[in-house]
Parts: sequence; structure tokens; C-alpha cells
Amino acid sequence: MNQENIESIATQVAKILKEQLNLNNGSLDTPMQKIMDDFINFKRSIVTPKQLSTIKKIINRVTDSLGMKTARDVNPIKIQQAIIGFSSLADSTKNTYLTTVKAMSRWAFEMGMIPFDMLSVMKPIPKKKVVIVRRRRAMGEDEIAQLLSFALLRQDKNGFMNYFSYLGFLYTGARLEELRKIRFMDITLEDDLIMIKPGKNGDARIIPIHPILRKFIAFNYKPRSPERVFQIPRSFLERFKKDLDIAGIKRIDKIAGMLDVHAMRQTFSTLIDEVEESKQAVRLAYDTLSHKFKKPMRQSWDKYVENGFKFMELEIVNRIMTEKPCKQSTKS
Repeated sequence: MNQENIESIATQVAKILKEQLNLNNGSLDTPMQKIMDDFINFKRSIVTPKQLSTIKKIINRVTDSLGMKTARDVNPIKIQQAIIGFSSLADSTKNTYLTTVKAMSRWAFEMGMIPFDMLSVMKPIPKKKVVIVRRRRAMGEDEIAQLLSFALLRQDKNGFMNYFSYLGFLYTGARLEELRKIRFMDITLEDDLIMIKPGKNGDARIIPIHPILRKFIAFNYKPRSPERVFQIPRSFLERFKKDLDIAGIKRIDKIAGMLDVHAMRQTFSTLIDEVEESKQAVRLAYDTLSHKFKKPMRQSWDKYVENGFKFMELEIVNRIMTEKPCKQSTKS
């Protein structure tokens, strides 16, 4: 076989490979700067100036980080790793980087500047699955004790007021807006009753006051006063999360459920049910949370007060009130 035949066969093989690999006459020695400049000039007429600026920024950052001088330096694995390594970027932004450099590679191939689309193998970064837990759970007795203890021990002026508000949620089953609306004029200490005005649709409900909560309310009790009993600022939700974190209480659990302020309402109901698993207990929880408190339920309530989890003994409450009195704001 002479040299001419060898060259003829080599040419035919190269042609077949070129067709199979979708190659063109481009060269791997094409300077990256030329590819970038030509691609940006092409984009200039079809995108806005702001989008063009973003494209320039992306391409320059990727090529500079890898020191790519010619098309021969392009390595899809290294490019993908480099983009993933940009820790300051969100995954969606990283995918924008990948899409941009892939578009440039594809365009350069179609323009005959490089022999094949070198970045076609790159895959987008998969989106992280965000677990959204919507189901609430009741707090356990240990968690309640931790929350109250850490709220009381916080070295800021809001710690004690947060503590007082938590007692309000846990002993009344009130919603956030309902607890915020309670004023001294809604409370009758002589009968140990408190009226909770609806935060949602429904009638106001009147429920008994738990002895421990009564102790705190009585300290600043002002009959028929329009002053608010619980000082709950707009930042209360964030403070609640902070107290949970400081106390080491997990706020979101895929299996058990999540803890938020509304979960304390569920905790109140659960604590009543745990005193006595009976229809009376279920009815008591239903009445105190949803409707006006019915007199026949008073016996069940008294049983809950006597046997239910008290969060802390009255003797400790007396000591707290002596050492660190609850200061109320004069704002209504």
C-alpha cells in the first residue's frame, strides 16, 4: 500500500469520524478571547445592555478562574467544578453561569470556531429539595420548662415579658392577636374569669384563669382599665424563635412537626387531654379554644388545674414576683 492510498484512507476515516462526532473545521487553538469577544458582539444586538453586562461578567469570571487561553484549555469537568465552587452564589445563579458558558460553546461550534461543542456534556445543578413542614406539634413538658427557663434567664429587658406572654399562651390557648387584645377590663379576678375576644371569626369566649397565670395578672391588676395585660411587640415572633434556639428546642422536625407561636395553643389543648382521656376533657379543650366556656365544664377545668402540668409551682412564682416584678408599659 503506497503513501497515496494511506492518505486517502486516512481522509475517509477522518470524514466519517467528523460526521459521527458532529465536528466542523474549527480549531482547538482558537483563542478564548476571540471566542468571547465575537460571542458578546453577537449577543449585543439581541439582549439588553444590562443582560450583556451580566454575560460579560459571567464569562470573564469563569475563564479567568481557570486561566483558559485557547479552546484547548476548555475542560467541562473543571468548569462545572469551578462554578459549583463559587460559594457566594445561589444554586439558581450557578445554573445561570452554566447556561451562559454552554451557550457560548454551542455558538462557537455553530460558527465553525471550534471543532465540536465542548460543553454539551455539562448538566445543571439539581435543585435542593426544600422540606416544608406545615403540621404543628404540641410542646412536651420538658420543652416548656426549657423555654420558660431560658426566656426568664435572658439578660435583656424583654426576657421577662416574653416569659409572661408564654404563660398567657400556654394557660389560655389564645391566638397571638387574641392574647394581644386582652385588657384588664376583660378580666374579673373575683370570679377568676377572662374574656378572650376573637382574633378570627367567632364569638368572644370566657374561660377560667389558671391560678399561676392569675398570680402574674394580679400583680398589676387594674380593674376596668383599657391597658393591655400582655405587652406583645411586633417583633415577638422573632423573639419566640430566638428563645427556642437558645433553649435548644428544635423548631422544625420532619416527623413530629413544627413549633411556632400557634403550636402553644395546640399544647394547651393537649395538656388538657392528657389529664384525663375522656369526652369531658375533649369537650373542655373544645370549649376553651373555640366557644364560650360552659359552666358544666368547670369541674373538668378544676381537675385540669389540680392534676395538670403547672409549668412551675406557685412558691416559685411568689419568689419571682418578689425578686423581679412584672413591669407593664403605660401604652395601650
